[in-house]
Amino acid sequence: MDAMVNPRKQLQLSLECGTWSLFGNGLLLGLLMFLVIPAGWGMAMFYGWFFSQLRVSDGSSVRFKGTGGQIALVAIIYMLIIYAYQVINAFNKDPGTMFFHIFVYMLALSIVQLFLVRWMFRSIEFRDRQSLVFRGDMLSLIGWNLLCLISMVTIIGWAWAGVGFIRWMLRKVEDVEDNSLRLAFIGSGGSFLWRTLVTAICCCLIIPIPWMLKWFWQWYVSMIVIDLDEHVAAPATEPQPVEI
Repeated sequence: MDAMVNPRKQLQLSLECGTWSLFGNGLLLGLLMFLVIPAGWGMAMFYGWFFSQLRVSDGSSVRFKGTGGQIALVAIIYMLIIYAYQVINAFNKDPGTMFFHIFVYMLALSIVQLFLVRWMFRSIEFRDRQSLVFRGDMLSLIGWNLLCLISMVTIIGWAWAGVGFIRWMLRKVEDVEDNSLRLAFIGSGGSFLWRTLVTAICCCLIIPIPWMLKWFWQWYVSMIVIDLDEHVAAPATEPQPVEI
């Protein structure tokens, strides 16, 4: 009896970019986000460059087709919420209202974040044909954001909360066409914790920043796995002529 063949295939991701290229594009993104108005174009520019640097273990292509105009207004609102919270928090010294402001801030940020996440995944093309969609709901997103915020008081618990948030987000990503693709994050909370701490400590020395950012992001990307149903997702090929 023939052995059963598992149609699912796991593909690994890797980030193949220059140290200074990552650092420079990250700085440019930060500057454009800081200026508020061009924030959407900054995000589209950075994602377009970032996804062009990704490599899939089977040689499949990954591209980002989103534009700044598609998300410009949402990105502006996102940055204005952040600035508004900083200004209000700077003048507010009452602990009671401070907690209320934090809750309102997280609620507003989560609403806008949902639009940004949906836009990002919708703009990704895999194997030149597959578009992704984010199926996560608003209440769950708010809950995860609040959990990550509350976990900060545990000193180290934020790492496990952050990994849980990433795993939930990737589980909610589906292939729009035939549901043949799944994403997963296989990194652990402990790995996320010590790598984040090492990166933060080394970045305090200023000079190692570009190399530490590349080191961290290469690990992060390598922890994302694409689970693919080859029977469904294999791209169609034209029949080849047979010589007689």
